[in-house]
Formats: sequence, structure tokens, C-alpha cells
Amino acid sequence: MGCRKCEKPRTTYRKEGLVVARRG
Repeated sequence: MGCRKCEKPRTTYRKEGLVVARRG
């Protein structure tokens, strides 16, 4: 687990859970 910005820039994984960030 970590940052999937490389695979999906729209989806960002955080410790809180699944957060959708457009900024990446």
C-alpha cells in the first residue's frame, strides 16, 4: 500500500481510507 498516483491520479489512498483527490 502507499500512493497509487502512478496508476490512478484520480484516486489517492490515505490512512483515513479511500479519498478521491483530483490534485493528486
